[in-house]
Amino acid sequence: MGALVGIGTTLGPIIGGLLAELGNSVPIFIGALFTFLNAVYGYTFMLESLPIKKRSVDLSFSHVRPFHQLQQLFKISSVIPLLTAGFAVWLAAASLQSIFSQFSIDAFQWKAGLVGLSFSLIGILDTVSQLFIMPRLLKKFSEQQITRIGMFSEILAYLFITLSGILLLPILFLFGIICYGFGDSIFTPVFNGQLSNSVSDNQQGLVMGGTQSIQSLSRVIGPLIAGQLYAAAPFLPTVFGFLLMIFAYYHYNKK
Repeated sequence: MGALVGIGTTLGPIIGGLLAELGNSVPIFIGALFTFLNAVYGYTFMLESLPIKKRSVDLSFSHVRPFHQLQQLFKISSVIPLLTAGFAVWLAAASLQSIFSQFSIDAFQWKAGLVGLSFSLIGILDTVSQLFIMPRLLKKFSEQQITRIGMFSEILAYLFITLSGILLLPILFLFGIICYGFGDSIFTPVFNGQLSNSVSDNQQGLVMGGTQSIQSLSRVIGPLIAGQLYAAAPFLPTVFGFLLMIFAYYHYNKK
């Protein structure tokens, strides 16, 4: 599954970069079309995988309210340390992704096609990692150790990207992309597994749904902060991401 996500992350930026030559809004409309088709497919063919006996039997309208779900989620003490570290990681990622294209254009004068290719490098690393690296890591390290390796790699990524913006060196930017792609590819699946395993079977839907809500919240807050920081200095959003990752790494090790 992770490899499939990586393939999508590889092809998406390449296609988006090519479509952008037809107009800046074209990739957005094509993305909206694919999202709609994906929603139809998911509703039609993706059935509930959790056995009936393990599903929550107490379901009412209040359970589908997002804030109610988050309230219930934060009552589960076992997931709070993980979610705190996770929110910092997701907020840093949202900040980086929101300025990625503009940063590479302003700092290195890259065109849309090259920006798409550079972003697709993350997807390539994701695919390679899931197919070849992760199986070997799982044999040698625990899930907690793999999570730390992924977070440390992302710390290096934000450091390299920050330095690339200060020194205007594209090679450092590419090093940062490689570190980020590798770190995210091993962090995400293992971290999600830890979240899922930290609760009982009938709470997994609540935890994973609440996690998605928190990730969505980070995608709202992150770009707002990154935009203001970018206006002050283009490298400041990645400094912000670096500090968030330091906090996440410390908090995860403290749990």
